[in-house]
Amino acid sequence: MPLEKTVHDLSRVAVEEPFRLFNLNELAQVLGVSGRFVTDLRDAGAPFPGNMSRPEWVLEWLRNHPNFTRKNK
Repeated sequence: MPLEKTVHDLSRVAVEEPFRLFNLNELAQVLGVSGRFVTDLRDAGAPFPGNMSRPEWVLEWLRNHPNFTRKNK
């Protein structure tokens, strides 16, 4: 999916296609964070099989790791 897709489009895809994985840039768009932040999440152990993930997986990981900061990579 090209990066030109809007956040609304990507959010809709997340709901309508529950098995689709998102790349780092798409996740950053959907979550409203920087690509660097998403990379830091991946490097800290958030689930990124094949360097792809789902918004709900990342959010669940963040809920389970409330002490995560970009500094404790």
